Amino acid sequence: MPPQKPEPWDDIYPALWWGNSAPQIMDNRYANAKANQNAPVYVAWFGWQPPLFDNRMKAGHCTDICYWYYNTDFMLTHTGGGERPRKLSEKMSGALLQFMATGDPNGGGLPEWPAYTVDNGETMIFNDVCEVKNDPDRETTQYHSRLIHTVT
Repeated sequence: MPPQKPEPWDDIYPALWWGNSAPQIMDNRYANAKANQNAPVYVAWFGWQPPLFDNRMKAGHCTDICYWYYNTDFMLTHTGGGERPRKLSEKMSGALLQFMATGDPNGGGLPEWPAYTVDNGETMIFNDVCEVKNDPDRETTQYHSRLIHTVT
């Protein structure tokens, strides 16, 4: 199938991109592509680990969804419930609402969240203490990128 032509709105609407603690190679490729368009892109990394299964549960695929939608008290299998996940959920859902209203997630209870750039890879790390890190998994991302290029 030939590559799809970008839709006209792809270049004007901001994007919010998130991942979890798995290697972020695909997320970075998409974020890099979006960063080269006119609209800003904001990248998030969900790294919160719930106190479940003797603290062996990690931030896996889709674990973050209940945090974005302020449903941590309903998803005890993902969060363990209580104040700790609720505090993070308040920040994440506030940022999502702010982003949906304005195209910018800032003002939702998090530290200043700069737009992503290819050079710096600004990424909001969601955890008990949220913080922005520049390209937090650069070494792993570069390694996976080299692997992809050698097999394609």
